[in-house]
Amino acid sequence: MKGIYKSAEGERLVRERYLAFLDHWPVAHRRHRMPTSQGETFVVAFGVAGAPALVLLHGGAANSAMWMDEICAFAEHFRVFAIDMIGEPGLSAPSRPRLDSDAHAVSLDEALRGLAVERASMVGVSRADGWRWITRRGGRSGWSEWRCCAREEWDGRRRASCLRLLCGCAAHRGGASY
Repeated sequence: MKGIYKSAEGERLVRERYLAFLDHWPVAHRRHRMPTSQGETFVVAFGVAGAPALVLLHGGAANSAMWMDEICAFAEHFRVFAIDMIGEPGLSAPSRPRLDSDAHAVSLDEALRGLAVERASMVGVSRADGWRWITRRGGRSGWSEWRCCAREEWDGRRRASCLRLLCGCAAHRGGASY
């Protein structure tokens, strides 16, 4: 396992800027630090209490700030958990386990359990963490029923279509259980 940052100064600068950015989160939110076997996993929780849960997983070399353009739309319909994946430039542990291991999936599983998220939709970008987690669950979770949209396709019309699809899935299926 190797770390993400080249220097302590680089880590400090990235974290300071990200914290400043989080101070401008456009909706009311809570910040959580969930203990996992890979270190802490940072989560920004927001949206309607009691609404269907939605888990957001950012892509590589990013953090939960990448969802800034969608936050308000998601917050109207869901209880959202934007998770900073381990080994990326967010506020989660900088540990960087091998991508072909289950470490990322285990860490995600532990964070979701700690948040008491029992049923949720998942939106992810680029990396296989979410898919590895689904595979690791052995189909027990029902995640395979879910539809997804590529972030690159998230323009005005498709964004609205994807949001309607997510809202429909959450309303009709109640999310996946694990």
